[in-house]
Amino acid sequence: GKQHLDDIWDAIEGVADNLTVVPYQFDIATGGAPASGFWQRDNVAAASATELYFNETDEFGGLSTGGFNEMRTDDVIIIGSRTGDGLERYRLTDVASLAANVYTLPVEYIDDSGTDFIDDEQTKFTMLWGRDLRLGGLRDVEVTGVSDLQILGYDGGSDTWVPVENRGNKGIITLEYLYDANQTATPAAGDVAPNAATPATTTILRISDTDANGDSVDFVLDSITQGDLI
Repeated sequence: GKQHLDDIWDAIEGVADNLTVVPYQFDIATGGAPASGFWQRDNVAAASATELYFNETDEFGGLSTGGFNEMRTDDVIIIGSRTGDGLERYRLTDVASLAANVYTLPVEYIDDSGTDFIDDEQTKFTMLWGRDLRLGGLRDVEVTGVSDLQILGYDGGSDTWVPVENRGNKGIITLEYLYDANQTATPAAGDVAPNAATPATTTILRISDTDANGDSVDFVLDSITQGDLI
């Protein structure tokens, strides 16, 4: 249940590799048939939701079939605003099912930020794959309220589990880039270039919208907001 989500993780490495972040817009309707690029709940109130509905096509026209088909019971769903402070977390209670281009996700509400999504709000959907995520787990607490749960990641340097601030809130995605040490104003495709020779003096990162594998990552870069960690 909500207080014992630590049971879904039993390993301690590979944090970012098993997360995926997908862009969707929120549809405040509850009919279970969101249009392409949208998602819905079965209840206007997040705390009362027992099902989430996602069109199989995300906001930018990509098919999310692989991610939804991989989800299993006890995986954690985190939906955060790309423009505001909204955040909702759910536990999957059964596998997702697909019908008429829409995935139905049976869920149990965990918590939210207290800021409701507005209709058409741009959001980020993060799937934490509980069976092999390789996190230390969510710290088990004895007090009431899931706000006291912390995600723990493994720090190889100190050989200990440490709290991972905001990883669950904002989502994690790993991109591959080549480092351009020449402070290039317009880095080539697949390159990232700081505006200074040392990290301590860097104030700007210039990042190509195509990663080192040739994939467009516009939706990721467009989702970065003030306060996010890179």
